[in-house]
Amino acid sequence: HLSPVSNFVFDRDFDFRETGVVDTIKQHVRKDINQLDFSKLAEHVCGDTIATNIMMVGYASQRGLLPVSHQAIEKAIELNGVAIKANLIAFAWGRKFAAEPQSAQAMLDQLTPAPQTKETLEDLIDDRAEFLTDYQDADYANEYREFVARVEELEAKRGENRTITKSVARNLFKLMSYKDEYEVARLFTNGDFEDRISKTFDGNIKLNYHLAPPMLGFLKKPNGRPRKFAFGSWMMPAFKLLAKGKSFRGSALDPFGYSAERKMERQLIKDYQAMMLDILPKLNDVNRPFATALASVPNDIRGFGLVKAKSIDDATEKQKELMEQFKTASKNVATKEKQKNEPAE
Repeated sequence: HLSPVSNFVFDRDFDFRETGVVDTIKQHVRKDINQLDFSKLAEHVCGDTIATNIMMVGYASQRGLLPVSHQAIEKAIELNGVAIKANLIAFAWGRKFAAEPQSAQAMLDQLTPAPQTKETLEDLIDDRAEFLTDYQDADYANEYREFVARVEELEAKRGENRTITKSVARNLFKLMSYKDEYEVARLFTNGDFEDRISKTFDGNIKLNYHLAPPMLGFLKKPNGRPRKFAFGSWMMPAFKLLAKGKSFRGSALDPFGYSAERKMERQLIKDYQAMMLDILPKLNDVNRPFATALASVPNDIRGFGLVKAKSIDDATEKQKELMEQFKTASKNVATKEKQKNEPAE
């Protein structure tokens, strides 16, 4: 399993070159390497991929590839005093998979996901609307539903098959669910984060949160990115209080809503909706590919802060080019229709 590297943070389309990585390992280590998806196995038998590394240590130990005994490693885990039970279990599973490789492969075969039924437009809308209700409220989710329904109606008038409507349903949701301070607080306090922490670690846990508060935005790193600061466990009560303030999002009482980034995010939603309502009535067979591409432009917007700002600039340039192509295609069709309807001399 190839884990994301730093390049992936800045380039979501980064090529992991899986085959090349494996070939390099074979060339410099040994040709008869064993390949098992320990990440998937760890998540299945231990409940979390965090057990992957210690499980691989167990596998290597059982195969005699380490210069210490398995008893010594187990003793080291106990002396380390961190998640002792969980690490011993993961280590034991790794040894089992080395001793019985067929059981590991059989388990991986069982974990191969079954073919999923195709997601319908209705399923897509219901899923995103449910998320937006938690994100903001039912009214916000209804705004989403109503706009997608309007797009579907406009596309249907052109005799189309709702492909653009599906794209709008995905991309409008992405724009409407931008991750601001309230959303970060909600995700930390909705129970999932604390549940994963309690299941993964034992003992008295101390948490630190590395954040870049907007009020300290003037403190930058040498590369221009916001400097992050460590905050203690007292942030959890603060997060819970902040999460309750999501009703202020985008209003005059929103203290975060006046930042350039938040204004830009809200404007993106309005601009996207205006663009779709402008191009859909002009849809035809010739300009349809450009309209479909325009509906998907928000998918290129990624990251946070400066990274997001750069991706927005790139997406805006792409949108301008596609819009010119859409207009040219529309104009050519109109010209042909006019020539077709003119009487022959």
